[in-house]
Amino acid sequence: MVNLYAILGLEPHASNSEVKQAIAAAESSRRFTSAQLQKIRATLLQTETRQKYNTALFQAHPELKSKNKAKSNTAKQPRHIEQPEKWRNKKYFWRILSVLLLCLVGSYWFTASADLSPEPTVNNGTNITINNPDFEVAETAQNAGNHSIAEAHYHALLLLAKDDLDKGNFDKAFAALHRLSKIGHPESLSFLAEYYLHAVCAGGIILNTTTIELVKPYFLHKAKSNDPKALLGLGTLYMGAGISSTSEQNFELAEQYLLQAAEKGETRAWTQLAMLKGKNGYTTEHSIQAVKHYLAKGEQQGEASALYQLGNNYLYAHYSRSNVWEHDETKGLQYMRQAAAKAHPGALYELGIRYYHQQLTNKNQAYGLQQIQQACKQGHTRARMFLQQIKIKQSIELNKIKESPCS
Repeated sequence: MVNLYAILGLEPHASNSEVKQAIAAAESSRRFTSAQLQKIRATLLQTETRQKYNTALFQAHPELKSKNKAKSNTAKQPRHIEQPEKWRNKKYFWRILSVLLLCLVGSYWFTASADLSPEPTVNNGTNITINNPDFEVAETAQNAGNHSIAEAHYHALLLLAKDDLDKGNFDKAFAALHRLSKIGHPESLSFLAEYYLHAVCAGGIILNTTTIELVKPYFLHKAKSNDPKALLGLGTLYMGAGISSTSEQNFELAEQYLLQAAEKGETRAWTQLAMLKGKNGYTTEHSIQAVKHYLAKGEQQGEASALYQLGNNYLYAHYSRSNVWEHDETKGLQYMRQAAAKAHPGALYELGIRYYHQQLTNKNQAYGLQQIQQACKQGHTRARMFLQQIKIKQSIELNKIKESPCS
C-alpha cells in the first residue's frame, strides 16, 4: 500500500496544518500531477477518509503504528524543567511559571484551532479551485465518494463551456455540455439548449437525436413560464428540426409557439416563421407574402439569421423552382456581409468560400480561410469538412492547418 505520508515527507501523526503545508510544497515543486494532488487532498484532508486510510496503512505496515504510538506518547510526556538557583525565590518562581503556563495554553489553543478547522467544501465550485478540470478525474472522484471534488471539476468544466459559448466556440462547447447533460448536471441543460437554438437558427449544423431528447423536456418545462427561448425551441422542434419522424411534426403548434416567441422579443423566431411558411414550397400568394413579411421583420431588428436567409435567397434564386426571388449577386453579398459581421456561421462560410476561391473582386484567400475557420468553430458542418479536405490534400500555401480541424 502506498504511504502518502512518506511521499510528502510526513509522519502519520502529522496535523492537518502540516499536511496542508506539505501538499502546498509538493504542488509548487510540480512533482505530482493535478490528479495525484487531488487524490492526496481527498484522502488526507477529510477526517473520515483519513481515519480509514490510516487503519488500512497500519494494517499493511504495523511498524508505522508502533512508531506513531511511541511518538504520540513522547509528545504527551510533560517536560521536566529544572529550576536554576536564582528562581528559588518564590516571587520570581511564580512569575516565570505563570508566563510558561500562558505560553503552553496559547500554543495548545493555536494547534487545536488549526487541526479542527473545517474541511474545504464546494458551493457551486467556488470554494475549491480547479486549475485543470477533467472529466476522468471527476468521474473517479465521484465513484470514490469524493463528491465535493467531483462537483468542483464538473462546475469548472461547465464554466469553460460557457466561456466557449460566449466566445463563439460552439463546436468545442457542445462536446462538454452534451457530456455534462448526460450525467444530469443541473445547469448544463440550459447551455445545451442555447447551443441547440444556435445550431437550428444558424443552419448548416447537424444535431444528434440525443441532443433533441435532452432539450425537449427542458423546453416544455420552461415554456410554462412563457420563456421566449423555450417557445422558440418548441417551435423549431414541431417544425421538424432534428426529428426524423414526420409524425412528430405539427406546423400549427410550431407557428403558435414561434409567434409567441417573436412577440416576446426573440428575433430569431421571425426567420423560423419565414422558413415554416416556405417549408412546403411557395404554393400560394399568401405564403409568399408571409415569408417576405417575416424576413422583413427580422431584417428590421437586425437579426443575423434573417439577413443570411435574404442573402441566400438573392444569391441562389436561379436554383429555386419559383420566381419569388430574383437573382441579385450584389444584394445577396450585401446581406451576407451584414450577417457575417454578426458572426452568423452560414454567412461566414459563404463569404469565406468565395474569398478562398477568389470569386470576389477583392481577392483574399487568407481572409477567406479565416472566415471558414470561424464558421467551423461554431459547428458549421460544411466548414469543418472543407478544412478537413484541405488538411488531407495539404494544398494551402498561405496558412498551415494545425491539429484542430477548426484552427
